[in-house]
Parts: sequence; C-alpha cells; structure tokens
Amino acid sequence: MLFFAQKGTMEKAHDKIALPLIRILDNISAGLSLVRYPKKITACLIYSFLVWGVQACALYIMAKGCPGIDLSLMELTAVFVILCFFIALPSVPGFWGLWEAGGVFGLALFGIKAENAAGFALASHAIMMFPVMIAGMISAFMLGINILAVSFPGQDEIG
Repeated sequence: MLFFAQKGTMEKAHDKIALPLIRILDNISAGLSLVRYPKKITACLIYSFLVWGVQACALYIMAKGCPGIDLSLMELTAVFVILCFFIALPSVPGFWGLWEAGGVFGLALFGIKAENAAGFALASHAIMMFPVMIAGMISAFMLGINILAVSFPGQDEIG
C-alpha cells in the first residue's frame, strides 16, 4: 500500500500498524478456537448461566430481607446486569463505588427510593465480596503465599 514511501517509513508503518493488527487478529483467532469444540462451548455457556443465576438468586434472597426492596427475580436479574455494566468500568479493586452506583441506578429504574437502594447495594456488595476475599486469603495462607511479597515484589521487608 505504501509502495511509494521510503524504506524507513515503510518499516515504521509495519512496526506501528501491521504488527499490532496481526497481534489483534491472532488473539481473536485464539479466542475463537473454542468454536471447534461444541462440548466445551456448551459447558462454558452452562457454567456461565449457572454463575449468573446464583448471583441473581443471591440478590433476590437478600432483597426479601430488605425493607423497601420488593422486586421479582427477573427485575433483580436486570438490576444485576446493569450493575455488571457499571463494574466493567475502570475502578478501584473490589469495584467499591461503582457497584453501589450501579445498584442505585438499577433499582431506581424500578422505582426504589435512593436511600433503600443505597443500603441494599452496599450490603449486597459486602455480602458478595467478603466471602470471596476471605476464601482467597485462606487459600493464600494454606498455599504459603506471602501477600506482602506478592504486592511489593523485589522488596524483602516493608518499612
């Protein structure tokens, strides 16, 4: 395409444009390699729906115990999907702030007052995150992983 350009310009274009495009296409083809295995795709879809279903059911069960939150399972599933769009945005570890904003926004779409929605979002975030964090810390301890050493590589002691 750049046959008229100088050799240096062609090399720069190759390095800056062609190589990144090749890497992108290689990554896409690697991601689509799963298509060759229908059983694996089916298993992946089933596990994905199970995880999403468990999370939606957890929100539904929690909503039953919260005053002011009277939504159906389908409505809370919609709230959870909205919440997931919010936490996909770049944020601090643990999605603190975005989870609550997504929860308040999603619940507001179904007419839930901001005060009730904020409390529900914060409580649901804590209930869904703390067990995962605790399990991770227990696993790290059992495997002998030093969390500080992983957090600050190259430093023997923090001080």
